[in-house]
Amino acid sequence: MKKKKEDAADIELIDFEIEADWSPAAKLLGVGGGGCKALRYLQQRGLGGVDYVCCDTDRRQLDDCRDLPTLLLGEHTARGMGAGNDPRKGRAAALESRSSLHACLDGAALVACLVAGMGGGTGTGAAPMVALEAQAMGLLTLAVVTTPFSFEHPYELTQALQGVGELRKYADTLLVVHNEMLRKDGRDRPSFDVVDEALYSLVAPLAGLLAADGSVRGIDFSDVRKVLQKGGLGMLSVSRASGFHRVEEALDGLWKSPLCLADPSTARQLLLCFSCSPEYPLLMAEMDSISAYLDTLPNGLEVTWGAGSGGSGPDLCVTALATGLDELMWPVGQKSTIYF
Repeated sequence: MKKKKEDAADIELIDFEIEADWSPAAKLLGVGGGGCKALRYLQQRGLGGVDYVCCDTDRRQLDDCRDLPTLLLGEHTARGMGAGNDPRKGRAAALESRSSLHACLDGAALVACLVAGMGGGTGTGAAPMVALEAQAMGLLTLAVVTTPFSFEHPYELTQALQGVGELRKYADTLLVVHNEMLRKDGRDRPSFDVVDEALYSLVAPLAGLLAADGSVRGIDFSDVRKVLQKGGLGMLSVSRASGFHRVEEALDGLWKSPLCLADPSTARQLLLCFSCSPEYPLLMAEMDSISAYLDTLPNGLEVTWGAGSGGSGPDLCVTALATGLDELMWPVGQKSTIYF
């Protein structure tokens, strides 16, 4: 910001210098083996608008992230050999590396987003401590995590639930992917490829919302922050439809994804983003359909919505982010009171 004085009127005029390409830069941190693997997949899919950092206690895992910035956690605690499925060791490693984490997060303007697999040692133990450091620095702290498949070691589920419960204390908003819920749609595909795609389907639209580049009328970064800050349990869904009833069909399919693990009517905040190509813009009748849908939502739900242009073709894309949810639905046989 520069000041200059106009002599004739003796008035100070202020020139505000604002970078045209400013965006609330987000640090995307993969914590543990699962988180680092997910970050490699996100980069390969071309996710931009975020700064990547892979954090792990296992030096060999970080060697696989050679194209991304890395941070070895607990150089003395774990000696580069991993946490051995011990969350206490993962936690100690993160605490040992707190100054390094601080330096790593210092470049984030406003947002830190953690991606981790719960159930092992580093992701389960270190992720809550990374979130704690981000919170202490005043960053909007988000976490997207997974829980184990049923065919993994039973104790890993117990550890995962404990890790999720600890992470809830420090993350503003927590999005959970239950791997077991992905089995039906991914029976004929490699199991952990399905998980990576599920994480991408959450992190990519979340990064788009955080970019707040002005392409969506009615939604800016302050709106997104209001929904996410102290949001607790969250849920994000994307639905697409085309044709004469595309608004109704997209909204009808909004919460039918296996990633939707809660009753959206229990949310406190809801952000809705409607996006379509300039060649197929929202019509006045479609705006009426959106208004009619909003009228059906619970009275206590605070709703922010906007519409913008993006993509190509006739599809309408609806992105919904709900926060302040009461609880999550668990796969049969995996419900546990440890989480709540």
